[in-house]
Amino acid sequence: MGGEAVLGFAVDNPDIVDGLVLVGAVGVSAYKDKLESLVGKRILLIWGEKDSVSPRSNAELIMMAVNTTKLVMVGKQHACYLDDNLGFNNAIVNFLKEG
Repeated sequence: MGGEAVLGFAVDNPDIVDGLVLVGAVGVSAYKDKLESLVGKRILLIWGEKDSVSPRSNAELIMMAVNTTKLVMVGKQHACYLDDNLGFNNAIVNFLKEG
């Protein structure tokens, strides 16, 4: 499921969302006024270092609204799981272990 769809669902249904993993989510600014509904939820943001589809400012919007957010830079491109699948998988596994 795309990050924008997942984020939209999460901000509209925070009572049934325990945590969130977003990978280079686009359209974040559309939910800027609703992001505070996720305060207290564990959120992992995974971004490619040179993501040309979703700028890092999308991740920063979420981090400014929710202090339980962790950003991990993996790989280079938007589909960062393709050029660093080990780093991508490790980021998710570590996030789940921390919870």
